[in-house]
Amino acid sequence: MQSMPSLHEYGLIAIIIISLSFLLSRRLRHDIIGIATMIVLIIAGYLTPQEALQNFSSITVIMLISLMIIAGTLADSGILEVMGNYITSKIKYEKVLLLLLLSLTVIASGFVSDVALILAFIPLIYSVSLRLKRPISRYLLPLAYAAILGGPTTLIGTSTNVILTNAWYNKFGYNLNLFEFAKINLIASFISIIILVFVITPFLGRKIKEVSSLKEITVQSYIIEAQITGDSNFIGKTPKDVEKSLNAKVIRIISPWRFIGTVRKLKEGDILLLKITPAQLPLILSSRGLKISEKEKEEKEMFFELLVTSSSKLKGRKVKELDLDTYNSYVIGIASANFITRINDYILRPGDILLIQGEEPNVAKLAKYYDLLPINSQGLKAFDKRKALFSISGLSIAIILSFFNFNLGLSFLIGALISTFSGFSTLRKMYEYVEWPLIVFIGSYLSLGEVIINSGISSMVGGLIHSSLLILFLLAILLSNTVGYVTAAIILAPIALSFPNPLLGVTVLAMGASSPFLTPFAHQANLIAYGTAGYKNRDFLLAGILIILIKFLVTFYLLGLLKL
Repeated sequence: MQSMPSLHEYGLIAIIIISLSFLLSRRLRHDIIGIATMIVLIIAGYLTPQEALQNFSSITVIMLISLMIIAGTLADSGILEVMGNYITSKIKYEKVLLLLLLSLTVIASGFVSDVALILAFIPLIYSVSLRLKRPISRYLLPLAYAAILGGPTTLIGTSTNVILTNAWYNKFGYNLNLFEFAKINLIASFISIIILVFVITPFLGRKIKEVSSLKEITVQSYIIEAQITGDSNFIGKTPKDVEKSLNAKVIRIISPWRFIGTVRKLKEGDILLLKITPAQLPLILSSRGLKISEKEKEEKEMFFELLVTSSSKLKGRKVKELDLDTYNSYVIGIASANFITRINDYILRPGDILLIQGEEPNVAKLAKYYDLLPINSQGLKAFDKRKALFSISGLSIAIILSFFNFNLGLSFLIGALISTFSGFSTLRKMYEYVEWPLIVFIGSYLSLGEVIINSGISSMVGGLIHSSLLILFLLAILLSNTVGYVTAAIILAPIALSFPNPLLGVTVLAMGASSPFLTPFAHQANLIAYGTAGYKNRDFLLAGILIILIKFLVTFYLLGLLKL
């Protein structure tokens, strides 16, 4: 028979309820609530200051910081955009295209931040919606769900898994397999993708959202010049071959050779006048033997979109007349309703948009002097092979070291260090890759998890729910969709580990805590889709219930807990 909680345990339960209530109210930042909860636990005597502060240097926190740096570098390299653009250039059918893009998202999410994934793919999704003439709301919710679904595939794919694996290590002294939940999660994810594409997508975006903000206006296409160099794969190919490979329109060929027919083989020195979308830029840049600028792109440089206003000093002037060398910037392309034969000979008019290559401070000075209006403050991302190489190498080495039972925190710290070798821009942005409020929250809230274990409440709650995996799953769903998936993992991990079969408990918890699908505010990826595409709360509720049901059926069936 379960004994009654002591006064000490009642006090801890009260602290947990009050802390969760503040998280649920969303009136204070979660990191502030985490720090406040930790301080209250110290004052009430549940743990010492030393015990509380050492969580900030725990394996969990070190791993998360390292993973954020590796994932940030990988996302910043542009490799995701190149892969996505390659798929969209080869596939013309909506459902097949969506299946492949969502599958790529699920797989990548096991190693890259889900938020970074959806931000990387939004321009690509815009391009797909424009090409297929479908509203973007058909695609963003499935994209957000796919980014969340793929996280639990590896122990490093989501914050909840990092918390769970380190809770397991602290109790049993050894690590779980990196792909402990991969089979269950991948099966559930790919079934969910099929449901998203064939059942949920047709009900999304029946009405095209009206443009209500200048930020929603995007450039549909640019005219750029790309010169074929000696090492180009396109030498000896026809313009049609180029169009097929790049999924871009070849408007004309500028060549010293007089005959320029559609069947003539391309030669070194030919200049292609291409019509591309902004989303296709990384693919063009990564194509071997295509030169789109007068000089090689430097690491600090990006691509910016600047609008020629009616008061601009560029109005009525040719591109080649501009003093761009002063600003170390270059015009790469032009978006205009007017006919363009050569970039340098084009006479600029109000309403034209310039695609500029340069460092942000230099481009800002250029925009101010010529009275140009920036329409993309983030800059367009180019494919950085060096960043991609070092970030993938860092991730691979970290995974290999962890397989040989090397300390997980140190393994991924080494991986993060290797990823920073990609250049000075990575070193400068290293701290920007880290979500510090989340790190502070996890570091402080881990104290609550420790107190729950030490107080015996976890065993007590496990007894109250009769070690029911179904109730544990439902609790994880409830907490992850209200107070957050990280909170769900921290609070419920001690309870899952107290079950007679702790591996079953942790697996069920991992699947449940990583299911914040029911509201747009349950996960950052949902919130991005919600704000961008104008969904309603019921869209997330109805689609989320269906996806959670799939995860439940797959998880419990594969664990032998459900017979169909």
